[in-house]
This record gives sequence, C-alpha cells and structure tokens, in this order.
Amino acid sequence: MERQNNSTFYSVLDALFITHTLLFIGYSMSDPDIQLVLENSSIAAPSAHPHYAFIQDNISDDIESALAKSYNIQYLKYPEGDHDYANEAIIDLAESVEQFRVTNPI
Repeated sequence: MERQNNSTFYSVLDALFITHTLLFIGYSMSDPDIQLVLENSSIAAPSAHPHYAFIQDNISDDIESALAKSYNIQYLKYPEGDHDYANEAIIDLAESVEQFRVTNPI
C-alpha cells in the first residue's frame, strides 16, 4: 500500500538506482523495502553503476556474494560494534568528496 500511495517517490528512487552510484548507510541489506527497490531496478535495467553499502563486518560471505552479483553492491565494512570508527570514516569520506569537488568543478 505504501508504494501505491507514494508511487512518484518510488519512481524517482527507481531512476536513481539505475542512473547513479548510491551509498547505503544505516540500512540493513535485508530490509524488505531496500530489497524491493534493488530488485525492481535490477529487473528494469541492470545498472552499470556500482552501489556501496557501509556495514558492520558481520555479513556472511554467501550473502555478500549473492547481493554483489544480483545488485552490483560492493561492501565497505567496519569492525562490528565500532560505531566511532564508522562515524570517522563517514566524516573522512565527506571531506574527501568536498576536496574532490573543489579540485574538479563540474
């Protein structure tokens, strides 16, 4: 029902999954909503853009491999429970992106 009530939002989200590289932060890859959007975008047009998921290092190799193959997702892992490390890594990433944008304006 949620998807029917917000179909425009999901259409935009589907388009982003196909045309851009996305970084998942704070989502479980077993979340049914994320799974549905990934599945829909994969069926509509497999993306040449890789996606990334910033997750704790506790995912099984089989699940990691299956999701990577099915949805073009690469994993950026941090030590399980070490959320301070995760926060620092996100801050470092944001600073690197800003630096890149300064030196490579569009």
